[in-house]
Amino acid sequence: MNLKHIFTTVFFIAFAFISCDNEPLEGEFVVDDPTILIPNFTAEIEGFAFEADTARAQTVQGVTTITGIRANGDVIDLKLNGAGVGTFDMVTQGEAIFGINVDPQAFSSRNQGGSGQVVVTQYDTQLEVISGTFSFTATRPLLDANGLPILDGSGNPTFDEVVITEGTFTNIALESDGTVGGGDEPEFFADVDGLPFVAGSENAGATYIEETNTLIIQGINNERLIQINIINPELGTFDLGAETENDSKATYVIDEQEPYSSLLSEGGSGTITITAFDLENNTVSGTFSFTAGRNEGTETVSIENGFFNNLIIAAGLPGEGDNFMFAFIDGTAFSADDISVITEENHTIQAIKTSTGEVITFTFPANLETGTYSLTFSGENNAQYFDGETSFGSQTGLLVLLENSAQFIRFAFNFQTAQEQGGDIIHQVSEGSFKFAL
Repeated sequence: MNLKHIFTTVFFIAFAFISCDNEPLEGEFVVDDPTILIPNFTAEIEGFAFEADTARAQTVQGVTTITGIRANGDVIDLKLNGAGVGTFDMVTQGEAIFGINVDPQAFSSRNQGGSGQVVVTQYDTQLEVISGTFSFTATRPLLDANGLPILDGSGNPTFDEVVITEGTFTNIALESDGTVGGGDEPEFFADVDGLPFVAGSENAGATYIEETNTLIIQGINNERLIQINIINPELGTFDLGAETENDSKATYVIDEQEPYSSLLSEGGSGTITITAFDLENNTVSGTFSFTAGRNEGTETVSIENGFFNNLIIAAGLPGEGDNFMFAFIDGTAFSADDISVITEENHTIQAIKTSTGEVITFTFPANLETGTYSLTFSGENNAQYFDGETSFGSQTGLLVLLENSAQFIRFAFNFQTAQEQGGDIIHQVSEGSFKFAL
């Protein structure tokens, strides 16, 4: 057993008895020797025995994380949206990760093709230990030399896969803040033709457009986008079977392919239910399902079991005529206070946060039509991030152009940065939104 951390309390009471005769010992003997709690974290990874050298567990704000690490850096990380004894699905109720470099190249159960389950059989806050079993299938996208997803013949991302079975964790040291709920971290999930579509806090969000009273819900997963536009949002259920582009509707996009739409003319249908809509704290939650089509409904995709919880309405409620750019950079809020737009053949948009010297820049054709576009390192649609010292280009990402008129430019965005084309991902820019009155 490689795990060295042992929890033990031993009370030893010795009775010395000396006699010249072989007389039987008489009286009541008490020896208190509690069970020695030896931590253990093991699994089978496609025939290879994973045995952790260190293991730990903690519950913070209702989210329990159990981690086993080998000396060479291999890691299994189990994240449960909840605390206590029970069964947790590793797509809808948590995430299972295997890898060394856990972000962004780790295998995850929440990527396309992933699945799994964790069963917690012991959750003891007095002994401060947790035990249970697990198994999962995790995938990661295959990337080309430029760091871009490798697509199959249908234009869908391709994935590498690892299968982990016979996982056990026993008597792992547990630190808990006492919370037992599922946590309030933003999350977005749906089944797309039976395959899980998961977008976490860095890749899901909402934008509220006051001028048109429109709420836009977005989730991004490996160059795939689910977007739902809700006209006149409030608590309740909305029909997504749209007659026109100006009605409430849903869209599903794979990279730069022609989008699928819930327009009736494309064979679309569906509903979305807003269960929480808080414009004071800028959060929204709800459920959805819809069918989206393209080419007059000859091609369709089915999105079912969709939900979004505590998505941040990043832009808040901008006042009439206000210009803004807002995003999260590696989880830290970026709000520009100096924005300029230069328009010739291209729109060149520069947004500066003067207190830190950070700059986000976008370049795309001035005549670009509304829609969803990939952001690349050196393509016609690209973004840059300057952290005050170093410039980084958009290795991958999406630009959702909402309006490009003589009056306004409005878009949402999300991208990952690198210092050179095909280089390592350095920064995550997420939940971005922009509006500028020309």
